[in-house]
Order: sequence, then C-alpha cells, then structure tokens
Amino acid sequence: ELRSQSLGLSMKGNIEKILGLGLDLKDISDISDKCRDLVQGNPEISYCIITNLDGIPLFASDPAFNFVHSSKIKKSLKMQNNHILNIIGDNVLYYDSAEPLISPDGKTLAYVHVGFKEQLVADKVRTMVLRSIFILAIFFMISFSLVLLFVKKGIIQPISLLLNGVKKISEVSLDSHIQDIPVYEFDKLGKTINYMSASLKNREEEIQRNYQEREIAHNDLQDSYAKLESLSMELERSEELYKSL
Repeated sequence: ELRSQSLGLSMKGNIEKILGLGLDLKDISDISDKCRDLVQGNPEISYCIITNLDGIPLFASDPAFNFVHSSKIKKSLKMQNNHILNIIGDNVLYYDSAEPLISPDGKTLAYVHVGFKEQLVADKVRTMVLRSIFILAIFFMISFSLVLLFVKKGIIQPISLLLNGVKKISEVSLDSHIQDIPVYEFDKLGKTINYMSASLKNREEEIQRNYQEREIAHNDLQDSYAKLESLSMELERSEELYKSL
C-alpha cells in the first residue's frame, strides 16, 4: 500500500510539473507511456490509470484495466496519513490507491490510480505464514532434541547406572559399588544404596560369625553329650558290677 501510494505520488508530481507549464491534461500524450514504464519497473504493480473526476479512464498502462471506476469499489480502507485505499474489481479484486491531480490554480483535475492484486497480499501472507511455520518447526525440532538430550543425559543415563549397580549388588556380591553420578539427586541415591549395601555386608558378616559360633557351640554340646553318654554307660556297668559283688 505504501509502495503504490509512493508510486502514485511520484506520477502525480511529474504530471503536475507538466501542468504547471500551462499544458492541458488531455494534451499530454506520453502519460500512458509513463504508466507503462511504471508498471514494467514494478512487477508487483498491476496497473497505472489516470481517470477524470467521474472515474472514466483517460490514460492507462493497459486498456484491459479500464474497468477502474468508482462504481466498482467494493470496500474502502483508511490507511496511514488518512490515505484511502479502495478494493475494486469484479472477478479479480485489486487494491487501488488514488491520488488527486491538482491544477496550478488548486482545482482537482483527475486522479492517478495505482493498483495491485489482492491475491498478491494473500500470497505474501501465505509465504510469511509458511515461513513462520517452517521456523517454528525447526525451533520445535531443536527444542525437542535438546529435551531428549537432557532427558537422556540427566535422567536415563543416571537411572541406567543405578539399575546396573543395584543388579550387580543383588546378583554378584555386596562388595559392588555404584560410581559417582553427575546428577545430584541420583548421586545421593547411589551413595545411599552403597551405604545400604555396606550395612547389609556388615550384617551378613555378623550373621556368619554368629552362625559359626553357634555351630562350634553345637559341636561342643554334641561332644559333651557323647562324653556324658559314655560316663552313663560306665556308671551302668559299675552298678551291675556292684550288684554282682
């Protein structure tokens, strides 16, 4: 919109300079050529048309755009600096920027219309949306990769170390030791498991000592019982001998 307004003001200034020389608007023969040069130099601009106060085209970059008329206006938009931008057309809609041509005596003689397709704005918006979606997708993939990396390094690996350590402790021996883990919470848990393993080892050694002591005491009791049984038999023989005597 600003670009079409700027081009319209440029065309308006050139024509008003010629009008200032005392020529009549209809006598300026190269206006259509200037309009064509304007459109060719700006591919996004669709047309450049000069209309009279009634909206009838006087000069045009392309006769195919002679439909530009006040009766074709669908909607008017108030833009910056109180500039009016009209949406005009039938099957194909155009944004039409109109600038008044002022004569040297201050009267409005005609209007300079510079327009571009409404589809052009839709295409630009679509491109911007697709670009934004693409950037968001890349950002999401990077964020997701960072989250996966954090989960793997900060959660999965410490848990794997803990599981391997607990498995060794449970299957191999209580002498196994869980290595230091870079994550504070998991490292504290690993140290707690190591402390528990050491406690279990001490308790197991104490149980083994008690078992061995009980086994020795049991053997001593068996020996004492055997000796008592032998003495009992000797007493029985002595008693029988005494009776016989």
